[in-house]
Amino acid sequence: MQNDINSERNLRRSLLASLVGAAGLGLAGCGGGDPEEVSNVLETASADANEGLERQLATTNTPACNATGGVNTSGFDTKFNDYFKSVMGAANKNGTVYKELDSYYPGQYFSACIDPAAYGGNDGSGKTYTNTAKSEGQGYGMVLAVAANDRYKFDRLWNFTYYQMRRTDTNDAQRGFFDYLVTPYSKDAKGNAKRVGTGIAPDGEIWIATGLIMAWKRWNDTRYRNDAYSILDALKRQYNNLFSGNVPRSWYDSPLTNPSYVNPAFFSYWNAVRPNNGWDKIITANRKLLVDAANAGGGLAFDWTNFDGTQYYGFSLPTGHGADAVRVAMNAALDTVWTGTTNHKAPSRKAVDKLNGKQDVAEFASAMYATYALTGIGGCDSKVTPYTYRLLNNPLATGYYDGLLCTIACGILSGRIKKF
Repeated sequence: MQNDINSERNLRRSLLASLVGAAGLGLAGCGGGDPEEVSNVLETASADANEGLERQLATTNTPACNATGGVNTSGFDTKFNDYFKSVMGAANKNGTVYKELDSYYPGQYFSACIDPAAYGGNDGSGKTYTNTAKSEGQGYGMVLAVAANDRYKFDRLWNFTYYQMRRTDTNDAQRGFFDYLVTPYSKDAKGNAKRVGTGIAPDGEIWIATGLIMAWKRWNDTRYRNDAYSILDALKRQYNNLFSGNVPRSWYDSPLTNPSYVNPAFFSYWNAVRPNNGWDKIITANRKLLVDAANAGGGLAFDWTNFDGTQYYGFSLPTGHGADAVRVAMNAALDTVWTGTTNHKAPSRKAVDKLNGKQDVAEFASAMYATYALTGIGGCDSKVTPYTYRLLNNPLATGYYDGLLCTIACGILSGRIKKF
């Protein structure tokens, strides 16, 4: 499975270019900062950077701060609604990422978050596949559907995930988990979605289980609780093969971790709704890993690390801080908002200082500024950074990775993604 992940992550990372341009923007402070001034600096920096490269420029000028110096939650609530309608679709409609699959699976009520990018699979053929569904994206979509109170989309996403991605063989050590990559538009000999990337990528299970718990709490339906508990039981059953030092492995029985998979806020939520089931022991270790990983990279974690947060070298995996690792800031912000921890204050400050307001020039630019828009609520001295302003004012990102992460970031900043 590591070869498939390597293929995907290398592609992502090649598209996330090194950060360039506009040094010296620093922190756009709430209360003391002038949003119009920040806008001018950002737009000037964008205009000056690498002529000919396509960029997203702010087209509105909504302050990222509210009147009392906090995050403009009402502005981000509106932005969340706009993003959800674009990326996930209006009521009973497709979005740029969310797609209904009725014509391919009649009567099944399946939907998937589709990534059009080309990735290799491990079916043995060496073939490259496009228009895939990933366990990661299904989990993101499920959480967003609960946040938007869209049970219709949630159920369709969960139906596809459960029936087309779940591993069911009783002799399978990974039974109850989900194959991480399938092709919804291409079927196998039995008429099911072809599983082209088999095995667990634990971030998928973590987001899926959390989405089910949120759905149970929001809609008061114990079927979602039972499904969530089934995933948690599977994780517990294979704990030693999926965790090392209480930190999730990157894949089944792997010798490394991916810090963007580490989500102590979600583990705390699991423990709160199902106490005395062992999840309390992993919260501290995972929070420490997030902090250690960020500190190891001077505030910006590496994509693949050892279990102490230092960079992992092996399997020909990409090195450095890439498109995977930008999600560490998102997980730190969630941990701060959901649990009240202050552990992420210092590394969040380091991240803002190291980024220094720089702009990036890659396809996944939006994914980066979405997650670093959250750095302030992750523990910085101020609640708003230049990236927070960009997320609120820039045009909507519509791609799989950047669109979903921007929607999630707006959901966190608005308070829509919460512990129900």
